[in-house]
Amino acid sequence: MFGDDVQSDPKRTLVLMGGGPEVDEASRLFVEAAEGGDIRILRATGSVTSYPSYFTNELAPAPAAASVATIRTDDPSASTDTGVHCQLDRSEAVWMAGGNQADYVFGWSEEVHRRLSGNDAVVVIGGTSAGAMVMGEVLFDARLASVTSETVLQNPTASSVTISRSPIGQPELRGMIVDTHFSEREREGRLLGFMARTREFIPTGRITGIGLDERSALVIRADSFQVMTTGGAEVHLYAVDSGEQPRSAPLSLGPVLRMTHQNGSEGSWPPQFIPAQTDTILVRDGVIDIQ
Repeated sequence: MFGDDVQSDPKRTLVLMGGGPEVDEASRLFVEAAEGGDIRILRATGSVTSYPSYFTNELAPAPAAASVATIRTDDPSASTDTGVHCQLDRSEAVWMAGGNQADYVFGWSEEVHRRLSGNDAVVVIGGTSAGAMVMGEVLFDARLASVTSETVLQNPTASSVTISRSPIGQPELRGMIVDTHFSEREREGRLLGFMARTREFIPTGRITGIGLDERSALVIRADSFQVMTTGGAEVHLYAVDSGEQPRSAPLSLGPVLRMTHQNGSEGSWPPQFIPAQTDTILVRDGVIDIQ
């Protein structure tokens, strides 16, 4: 699967996509950031051929990757295999496909988690849908099932609202939580509830929520970000600087800053909430109110 280990100089890059059709421009940037190195796709279900063909043939990146292959962990024990660990050690970039984030959080071994988030982690990392959600410091882990905005707004501490610290959290996303399929599945309310629950893990300081529409990508490099979308999709950023853990239902939270970015938006990272571009919202008794 690997030939000679390619000596490349990958550029630290994060690519987060919101699900649905991939954003080709962002996908190409992900591949090219590996600078001709090896790329592995991690997934628990689905096709083992679609991404290699897409990254290699459809995108026609320059430089092309030395190799692209999928590692599928239908059986969680596969993530303990030393051969899988070797492949990750020799990869310059890893892409996490969509699926169920619980499979990645609870089904992948500690060795895989460390290779994706530790000091010896791969340099270029990306993911879509569940693969993007696991990159935040905290995540909705879906260990029981998915939840709707209505459920979270009415009872953010319900047993089904399972929030945990991600074992795959990236340093650029400290203090942050990610949600995907955002506008299509009306997930603003649940992201706000997830942010409130994040206080269980981050008791002080700013908490940032990232809502990614389908066909949207957030690209983070160095101290900057860029938004790439198709079909009018957007990236939605939220910030709350104070507030206690929710202790009763329905949800109350705020003030929360909200900023929406279209295709081509860029700026410094962590994001700055510029007053002229920012809404302020409050959640009171489970109802979202724009100030």
